[in-house]
Amino acid sequence: MIAFLLSFIACAAPAAQYDESELTPAVAAELEAALARGEADDAHAELYRLAMLEWSSVDPVLDALEDVVLGSDDQERARNARWLESHLEWNDGRLRSARSRMQHLDEDFPSAQTHWALGCLCDTLDDRDAAREAYEAALEASPDAAFEARLRLRLAMLELGVQSDDDEEMQKAAEALIAFGEEEGRSDDDRNRAAVVLSLDGRFEAAIDLFRVGDESTGQGEAFRRELRDAEWAIRAEKADAAKEHALRAVQLAGPKRDRRYALGILVEAHRLDDSLGDLVAILEANEDRTDEETQVWIDLLRETGRFEEALAWFRSSEEEGGGQLDDEVRRQLLDLCREWGREDLLEREYRNLVAAHPASIVWREGLSRFLIEKGRPDEARAVWSDYLTDDALAPYVLTAAESMAGLG
Repeated sequence: MIAFLLSFIACAAPAAQYDESELTPAVAAELEAALARGEADDAHAELYRLAMLEWSSVDPVLDALEDVVLGSDDQERARNARWLESHLEWNDGRLRSARSRMQHLDEDFPSAQTHWALGCLCDTLDDRDAAREAYEAALEASPDAAFEARLRLRLAMLELGVQSDDDEEMQKAAEALIAFGEEEGRSDDDRNRAAVVLSLDGRFEAAIDLFRVGDESTGQGEAFRRELRDAEWAIRAEKADAAKEHALRAVQLAGPKRDRRYALGILVEAHRLDDSLGDLVAILEANEDRTDEETQVWIDLLRETGRFEEALAWFRSSEEEGGGQLDDEVRRQLLDLCREWGREDLLEREYRNLVAAHPASIVWREGLSRFLIEKGRPDEARAVWSDYLTDDALAPYVLTAAESMAGLG
């Protein structure tokens, strides 16, 4: 009975066709699993990872697969081994050898998948004619709609990505891609991929028309990225109204501060297109729920457009709301504003207020001293530091103050 079971198991399990002692048990098991996956794009991925971890090379696995190709009576198993050989070399950067293997496999066992893989390899090696021929063969062989979309996009990228003196030919390729995106029933993802290809060729207006941001089901993060992309394309196309519309929506959809800051930068750039920064100032000013980032942009724009009184009014109201307290960064901006505006009286007064409010702080005294020296008032500049000689509470900072004074000359 035992002998019968052993003989049954021996018949049921296919021979490995390779020397399993040359591989680790984990690699051997994964090799068999990969062979069973057929022509999956990622059939080789885990096998490659294990081989690199074990030997920093795929050669032992390639040797085993070659033994399978030569020793197997199972055509499907041999074909899958050849598929894996090509993909392992492809993953390892041996592109010409990988293409050669895939060409022979495509000749012996042609399928939509082998055509596709061969096209990708030729594409990577910049052999556009061969890539086009392989993609077209895959398109003819595959009835799958999703696969068809991938292929048509690749074909369009081949046509649009090449430098050509034939404008008419390039326009036809673009029109074919637009028609593909606009076909009834075409998914937003396919439309958007087509739009991205058009944008890569500098056809930003066509890309904007084709691109779809989506609805609430898209998700806030993805909607933000799509609005931002549309805004950037519109700027490249010099379409100010579209750029402002999409950039404003991106600001409203932004989550993290870094996203909001970037979107605000795009929004400012969009308004520069048609010299409408004043409109943006009004939009930000009217927003009672401004974020800190939006307030900062608003203040910067007030300064840039010369509306110093409005900016100063905001600083003053913020100071009142904060009980007379502003953080150091805001104080520096206020001082810069006074300097830009030419209001030296306000600049001096603000420095003196800061010195009085923060007597131990060197930075404000240093700033006031420098200002007074520039105005030819050296005695007053020295007097700024006199507290350090009379106030015991400031005694620990005397040396630091002396160094600062020496730096001022």
